[in-house]
Amino acid sequence: MLLESTNISGTPLLDVHDLAVNFGGIRALKNVHLEVKGGEFVALIGANGAGKTTTLKAILNAVTKASGEIRYRGQPTTGIPTHHLVRMGIGVVPEGRRVFAASSVVENLELGALERTPKGEASAIMASVFDLFPVLKERRGQMAGSLSGGEQQMLAMGRALMGRPELLLLDEPSMGLAPKFVDRIFEILSDLRKTKTTILLIEQNALMSLEIADKAFVIEQGRTVLSGRASDLIDDPKVAGAYLGRPEE
Repeated sequence: MLLESTNISGTPLLDVHDLAVNFGGIRALKNVHLEVKGGEFVALIGANGAGKTTTLKAILNAVTKASGEIRYRGQPTTGIPTHHLVRMGIGVVPEGRRVFAASSVVENLELGALERTPKGEASAIMASVFDLFPVLKERRGQMAGSLSGGEQQMLAMGRALMGRPELLLLDEPSMGLAPKFVDRIFEILSDLRKTKTTILLIEQNALMSLEIADKAFVIEQGRTVLSGRASDLIDDPKVAGAYLGRPEE
């Protein structure tokens, strides 16, 4: 399949170590660590305001880190502009979708292919995207701004996949969506997991994230406080009490 990961190994594709970020005099991140190996589906979960999106922005060099190290493919990313990281293989589905409202579905997808995908391969990858998101094929000529919120989220995901990412970052893809679209988004994420697409999912919906992830990291008040296999964390009393709506035993 065209969307399968091409970097499956024991070496971390992304390694975040002791990350700290300051906003003014406030330390937003204090001690964040996580790693994503090729072919893994990793979830970063935490409450609203815990520092999840700030972590993603730091990975993309959209905010300046105060200390710590971020490595992609084993190389430090300090000073590399965000668009260069995209060229290097990091695909991004941003919070709030950020589709180009005045452009068609196809035009949005074509923009996603510009940085990394040879022109001769773009049509085949778009066909794979349409297989994954049939509704986008049905609305291929429609302006993105006229799509529903769930359809725009699918378009944002498809646009990122058009760049053949080695690592796909998703920031709160279920936020603000109707329940039926939340279910559909997680079904699609589960399908992507089966293709061994390497994914870091940043998400407030802890239960649905842990149900499909290989491993997870829990962030609280700017710190990584727990990590492990997702199947273990879903049964952890602290996680159950804080994020899954179940009382601690």
